[in-house]
Order: sequence, then structure tokens, then C-alpha cells
Amino acid sequence: AVSAPGAYWVKVMYGCGEIYDTLRVSLHTEAPLQMADTAVCAAGFPVSLQAPDGFSDYTWSNGAMGKSTEMAQPGRYEIVAMSVCGPQRDSFTVSSIADIPGFSIGDTAALCQDGDLVPVKLLPDVPLPSYEWSTGETTPQITAIKPGIYSLTSHNACDEKTDEVVVDGCPLSIYVPNIFSPDGDGLNDRFMAYGQGAEDLQLEIYDRWGSLVFREEGGVLEGWDGTWRGKPAPAGVYAYFLTYKVPFSEKRNKRSGNLTLMR
Repeated sequence: AVSAPGAYWVKVMYGCGEIYDTLRVSLHTEAPLQMADTAVCAAGFPVSLQAPDGFSDYTWSNGAMGKSTEMAQPGRYEIVAMSVCGPQRDSFTVSSIADIPGFSIGDTAALCQDGDLVPVKLLPDVPLPSYEWSTGETTPQITAIKPGIYSLTSHNACDEKTDEVVVDGCPLSIYVPNIFSPDGDGLNDRFMAYGQGAEDLQLEIYDRWGSLVFREEGGVLEGWDGTWRGKPAPAGVYAYFLTYKVPFSEKRNKRSGNLTLMR
């Protein structure tokens, strides 16, 4: 008996002399029988599986014989095959990839709270296998800071679903009076625009001959106190032109009309 590979010789002696012979013993190596776990879309069953080469007499735990077989449903399976050194076996799993659940990120959301813009968090109502927001973010939730339409897409190897939500800002509300009396009594002493939801305002006031008597711009207007060039402007009808922007929009909105200065 030999216990290791190598070259061995034998000598035989007999009446006429002796003879020699050499025998070389090598170690046979082979790859093990291995089947990879397989994930299959739910619509992909039955799935065809192929065993590796280099073996014979394949037997599958589903009762099939031969190098290939079909699995009709998910489960844990086993294969046995013969090699030069004897039988080998391996176990493997066939799993089903679930469809992405139906989800919602809401129909609408509002950034407005007590007239001020506040961020709002957006997230789906169920956990998802992946997250791809229209903003480019890939986290389970995002924070919206401006109005618009936001969408979320989730996908895996077998399925993809998308939902979207409309995020609104504060509603625009602007009131412009048509009369004021700058008489110093503390009531209606300035002409100005009132409201919320607008920014970058610009107010211009012209007299009846088209001369500019007042101009102001900014986020919050102080309004016209009824003076022109440091003196009280005469009573009468004036024209105003107001322009402003809605937050997160580059478009300028316009409003114009007449106002009466009373003394």
C-alpha cells in the first residue's frame, strides 16, 4: 500500500536472477459538484437548471435524472452525481423574486404653514427594495423645499413601479386698496400691497401726467406715505403698477390700477 503520490519500484528475484519495474502513482483531483443558488422572477417558473460538466449519473431531488431539469416552484433542492472518485452531492436554493408592492407617496403635500414656506418630508407608505427620486436622491425619504411634482421609482430584477406627488407652496393672496388718506391719524396713512405668497415686489406710482412720484422694491414694502419730493402730494387719482414673483419661479407677475389720495 502507498500513502502518497510518487514513483515506486519493485524488484522480483527468481532462480535465474532478478528483474525490476517502476510504477508511478499520481493523485487525481477534480472540481467539486457545486450548484449556485438561483433567484427567479415569479413569472419565470418553471426554471431550467443545468448541472456542471465532469460528472455522470445525475440524480435530482425532484426525481429527475440527467444533466438538466426544471424546477416548478421555489425550494431547497439537492443533486447527486458520480465522479471518478465516487458520488458527490450538493444542495442549492431556488427562490422567487417578489413583485414590488403597490405604494404611495401621497397625492398632494403643502409647504405652507401659517403663511410661511416650510420643508415637507416625502416617503412611501411601505418599505421598498430600492429608491430613485426625481431629485436624484436614493434614500427612503427626502425633504421637499420648493413646490413641484416629485416622483419615486422602485425596481428590482423583475418589476418597477412609480408614484408621484404634487407639492404646493403657500397660496398667493395680495390685496391692493384703491384709496388712502395720509393725514397722520394712524389709519390708512400709507398706500401699500398686503398679502402673502409673493416675493421680490416692486411698486411704482404715477400721477395723472405720467410722472413717477414713488418707487419701492424689496421683500416687504413700507408703502407710499403720500409725499413727493419731500412735500405732501396733492389729492387726486394716481396710477399704481405692482410686480412680484411667486417663490421658486422666475416669472414676474403684474398688477395695476388706480388709487385715490384723499386729504
